[in-house]
Amino acid sequence: MKIEDEISKLTTLNHIAFALIQFIYELEKGGGFVVKTTDWIYEPSKFVAIGFPKRRPEKIRVQFRPPLPHYITKDDQKVLPLYDGRFHHYKCEIKSPVQLAAAVRYIEASCLHPC
Repeated sequence: MKIEDEISKLTTLNHIAFALIQFIYELEKGGGFVVKTTDWIYEPSKFVAIGFPKRRPEKIRVQFRPPLPHYITKDDQKVLPLYDGRFHHYKCEIKSPVQLAAAVRYIEASCLHPC
């Protein structure tokens, strides 16, 4: 199974999920998503993971390495709040198309982080 197959099961957020993975593919060419337990992890760098919780209303869970603090704005956090994720990563849950821009900025900042 590919991440695209999982995304195609979404009803209202599938276009948002496809946009996110296309953006990630462009940020770091040559990688791919591998399913690990409940999330799809982007390898080889593992800077981002995407999950699609099944038991709750439709949403996209994104976990990523902590970006440098100056890349995170209060406006983005109002639109898409951040939570503590696993392994000292940040986590956010996309529930609406309006949150796409903030998610993209978080993911890009995570990719640029020097760790």
